[in-house]
Amino acid sequence: ADGLDTLAEVKLNGEVLGVADNQFRRWRWEVGVLLRGGDNTLEILFSSPVADIAAQQSRRRMNSVSQTMDGAPHLRKAPCQFGWDWGPKLPSIGIWKDVRLEGRSVARMEDVHLRQVHGDGVVTVRADVRVEAWSDGELDVALTVSAPDKTRTYEAESKIDGGKATLAVQVDDPLLWWPNGYGEQNLYDVTVAIRADGRPVDRSDDKTGLRTIELRQENDAWGRSFRFVVNGVAIFVKGSNWIPADSFVTRVSDEHLDHLIRSVAATHQTMLRVWGGGFYEDDRF
Repeated sequence: ADGLDTLAEVKLNGEVLGVADNQFRRWRWEVGVLLRGGDNTLEILFSSPVADIAAQQSRRRMNSVSQTMDGAPHLRKAPCQFGWDWGPKLPSIGIWKDVRLEGRSVARMEDVHLRQVHGDGVVTVRADVRVEAWSDGELDVALTVSAPDKTRTYEAESKIDGGKATLAVQVDDPLLWWPNGYGEQNLYDVTVAIRADGRPVDRSDDKTGLRTIELRQENDAWGRSFRFVVNGVAIFVKGSNWIPADSFVTRVSDEHLDHLIRSVAATHQTMLRVWGGGFYEDDRF
């Protein structure tokens, strides 16, 4: 379950799989022993967040801003749903991201962490890979980085040892990513694939922009400077504070989000500050 809002008990065929108490995290449970042939019933029983924060607040008080419901900080749930100076008190309940059944017998990709090291005319792209495996067989992993214009491809391979592997490729004459108004937003395709005896098992497909970003603070006549430098160029930061696009996040369509982001770009903004009282935005953002 990628997102449950927020207090829930999850059952499969009448048996408890687990409980959820955090709107922001992903939940994963082993279901193999509970599955049966034919129809299966998945139940998600939600509890009131309002009743929960009231009960916790009666035992131990926690302070918050004046516009929110009393006790809101007790729950790992978007604070703005309990009210804010710009929005109403609408604490929601329900499934707000995908719920799915995954079948795995060999291994799955647990995490891919990409890093960049920039040199003179070359960028080293490094992938730190974590794998969850259920087989004793030998596993290997392949990294493929493809240029935005599809003219160049860089590849590396490695064995997986202890559920981990690190791979790196060198990208020559990189097409850099630039902020809005400073150049192209070039994106490289990055694929990481797990293989068992040469057979594909799982893969991750992402895009990444090759760039350096630095917060440069230097002594000046007023104290210290505060400016962002991208690819060695100082950027004039013109931006906005991004709050949730709707009080009910599941109502935000791809078209509406696209319109908002394009409006930001059309007004020559170079930075969005994602406000901390909302949600972790997903990849489409």
